[in-house]
Amino acid sequence: MQPMILTGSLTDDIGTERVAWSIADSALPGWRGRYEVTAEIRMVA
Repeated sequence: MQPMILTGSLTDDIGTERVAWSIADSALPGWRGRYEVTAEIRMVA
């Protein structure tokens, strides 16, 4: 599967931030056939 990027935003008391979610095949040992979903919000992954 080609990695998929989904964009959006997060709004809270601090303000609004752009967010990009990434969905890709997992590279972790023993996780064959599974996916990893990651995002970075305010420089925290």
